[in-house]
Amino acid sequence: MQPFIKNSSGSFHKYKITIAVVTFTSITFSDGFSASIVSLRWMEPAMTFKDGIVNSQFTIKASESYICDKEYPSGNYTCIGVHVNLKREYGFYLIQVYAPSALIVVLSWVSFWLNTDAIPARVSLGILTVLSVSTNGHFSVGLAQRVSYVRAIDVWNVVCLLFVFGAMIEYAYVAMIERVEERRTIERIRIIGNNHNVLNGQVQNIKVDTKRKDTARSIDKLSRAVFPLVFVIFNVVYWLYYMT
Repeated sequence: MQPFIKNSSGSFHKYKITIAVVTFTSITFSDGFSASIVSLRWMEPAMTFKDGIVNSQFTIKASESYICDKEYPSGNYTCIGVHVNLKREYGFYLIQVYAPSALIVVLSWVSFWLNTDAIPARVSLGILTVLSVSTNGHFSVGLAQRVSYVRAIDVWNVVCLLFVFGAMIEYAYVAMIERVEERRTIERIRIIGNNHNVLNGQVQNIKVDTKRKDTARSIDKLSRAVFPLVFVIFNVVYWLYYMT
């Protein structure tokens, strides 16, 4: 008699941080022997584990045997099964998936300390972090089972992507504030016709309004505190929810 093997939990919503339950079932129906001919019953203990057996992905926590006799039109058939609780070893995923993506998110915050005029540096850093998080997400998906619902690793990847993308949007907003005020300042100077600043239709020695410049810098300073704080809160909620 060959046992049927199935995953009784049937869910990977907490994939990467979970305890999986695997069910082994053996029923005499598969061999055509009714209960009057063959009766299956467990000896106690139903399952023993050999010392020294190590699995790189799971640790066997416990097992529970049960009897699942079935009644069919052709007769009664005996059935026995066992639940095996497997605890996932997520150290590999912490090192290869979670830690790199978290560091990339932290790296994206460096742009908040760069000058608002450092356009190439901030744009390059933003694009680099977005691509890195996306690549790391594809790598983690390749390690997981393909399912049609959201898993714990999917939530992590999406939130990390939102953080690095948010850092880029923050700089776009800051740059927009400065550019808009610069255009307004140029227009005001042209209207006033200040000879010191206007020569042959070319605007010279123009400075962006100090108040608007301070506003842009204030947004950067605020982001230095808000982004890390929100990320820490997310981590606390994430790990408490998925580890319990």
